[in-house]
Amino acid sequence: MMTLLFIREGYFTKSSWSYPKTRWEKYEDWRVGLYTGDDKKVGYIQITTQPEPMSPYGPAFKLNFTSRLDTQLFSTSVNLSVRGFAWFSQKKGLENFQITLRSDETSIKIEGVYDGRQLNGEIVTGKEIIPYSLPVGKNIFLSGGVALPLMDTPVLEPGESISVDVFDPLAMSVQKAIIASQGQETLQIAGETIESYRMTVTLSGITSTIWVTPEQEIVQAITPFGLKLKKISPAETIRSSEEEKGDLITTTIIKPKGMKPFRGAKQMWVKIEGLTDFNQPPVSAYQVRTAQGYFIEPPTEPKSIPLTEKIMRTIPPNTLTGDSLILVEHPKIQKLAKEIVGDESDLWKKSQRILDWVYNNIEKKITINIPFALSTLETRQGDCNEHAVLFTALARAVGIPTRICLGLVWSEELQGFGYHAWAEVFIGEWTPTDPTLGQLIADATHITLLYGNIEQWFRLTSFINQLQLEVVNVK
Repeated sequence: MMTLLFIREGYFTKSSWSYPKTRWEKYEDWRVGLYTGDDKKVGYIQITTQPEPMSPYGPAFKLNFTSRLDTQLFSTSVNLSVRGFAWFSQKKGLENFQITLRSDETSIKIEGVYDGRQLNGEIVTGKEIIPYSLPVGKNIFLSGGVALPLMDTPVLEPGESISVDVFDPLAMSVQKAIIASQGQETLQIAGETIESYRMTVTLSGITSTIWVTPEQEIVQAITPFGLKLKKISPAETIRSSEEEKGDLITTTIIKPKGMKPFRGAKQMWVKIEGLTDFNQPPVSAYQVRTAQGYFIEPPTEPKSIPLTEKIMRTIPPNTLTGDSLILVEHPKIQKLAKEIVGDESDLWKKSQRILDWVYNNIEKKITINIPFALSTLETRQGDCNEHAVLFTALARAVGIPTRICLGLVWSEELQGFGYHAWAEVFIGEWTPTDPTLGQLIADATHITLLYGNIEQWFRLTSFINQLQLEVVNVK
């Protein structure tokens, strides 16, 4: 899922830095192609900057960006386009921005205005308008997304580094990032000799490498999850070929060693290699870390109990509240959730009614999109992300503590473990449930890698193409 980030100035190891003079003096246009690890072109990003000396903000420039992802997921053709702009002035930095994301029938627009202290704006999804207002710092400037962490990377001299905050308007959260200059390099790209600086961008333990020219033009990038970018010509921007398309998902499928898992397993022992101190799967009553790896045994007959005040004090508060995707308090979510559960008071039975409704009413369709609960209600389609987000919003709306699980699940079709989203409900103990597969109790082939609402989802990229699995036993 591609998102767009905005990055603001943090604590610098040197005094400061500024935009290159070309931003204020002349029109700039640069483009990079987006490629899979086996060099299949799946999209592009184009960025232009236009100086506006007579703008209402004083000397300023407008940054326009366009990107398109046109690929396959499980051999199904999908596409995502992102268009937007942002105004920057010498006086204040970011003045305002607008981003529009389109995928199939879904369109989402995010816009905001910076007043020096607050970022005020709205998210438009389907027929819904969701306002927001967030406190932010100084010198906000446009950055990239999952495929390109920094669209406008500052040029640092070799050995220099800066620490910055990264603000994601979709997750409404701020993450720390470190940008470091590793040295100067001469690149040969499509027969062109390019002098560049090699920079690393580390965001919450995930490091990407970006090559940028002295004029601050990005010409190449490598991400830790199998996507690469490199400079292309205007003609190459729109060139595509059916034979060239890569499949982003099948390249991330993990073929395990050892015993063969199966859908519906009650127990599974699995060794996981490739973990780091930053990436450690959580443990729970049914996912236990042992000397042999992880033992997973979901409950067979969960029994719900009343949530007393003492029990509620042990529940993370964000498992009952919403965010920019999980709009728990929205009237449409509240109304539907109450219609689904009716007069049922038992937490587990309420969970079952909600799972049945989501499973039977949301079409299983592979998408590349931002999984808003409201837009899923409108389109009535989506993949595991949409199912998990909508289920979570509806469950929380009727008082069921719910958290989203991100991790791996066995796929019979692909004969491997694929990345997946499902949920856990707290009914006296945390119990896994999968609204996409229609499993009231998610089977033992579900390996939870992390919990969290959308602000945590980017962390999943740090596992991709890093893990090896061995199934020691499965029953």
